[in-house]
Amino acid sequence: MIFKILRSIGLKTFFIISVLYFPLVIVAFLLTATNSEDWKKNIKRYYSDMWKDAF
Repeated sequence: MIFKILRSIGLKTFFIISVLYFPLVIVAFLLTATNSEDWKKNIKRYYSDMWKDAF
């Protein structure tokens, strides 16, 4: 089942998505742990820059 989904999406696309979203999971964990405003600003800046580079 999972392999069929992966094959339909394409492994390269899945890899890119996982690379992009794995940091988000860590970031979300850190945000809940620290919950400071500076963290949120830095992360927003980091991800907006990354998406600009990607597209």
